[in-house]
Amino acid sequence: MSRRIDIHYNDLQFSAPTPLSAAELPTLPGVYAVAVRNPVWRPAPFQPIYFGQAGNLSQVDLGPGHEAFARWHRHPLASDGLFASFYVLLYSSETMRRATEMRLIAEYRPDCNHPVTEIKHGLLGLARGY
Repeated sequence: MSRRIDIHYNDLQFSAPTPLSAAELPTLPGVYAVAVRNPVWRPAPFQPIYFGQAGNLSQVDLGPGHEAFARWHRHPLASDGLFASFYVLLYSSETMRRATEMRLIAEYRPDCNHPVTEIKHGLLGLARGY
């Protein structure tokens, strides 16, 4: 029997990662993370590759309509699955959500938040396009 693992990014407790294709985000404002399974990532094996924010998380398109969808799927660890989790920010303004999103991006430097063509990745620092 598996148990849910909530994820902490900085001091924020995100929901347990759910496979992207089955993710159901709440009808609430907040920030969300897209992650890949990475066995060396600690404290839990889910490495964030993208952070976003929305006034209504349930309206976020985590499918092909998302601007970073193709980048998520080209990530070298995406073959083991993509996962979504969220952090609710009740009564938050867009400014507050964007500040939280930017703080997470600055801290974790997720590969897919920037439309780059080559990113150094992996233990050997091999350049990969995604």
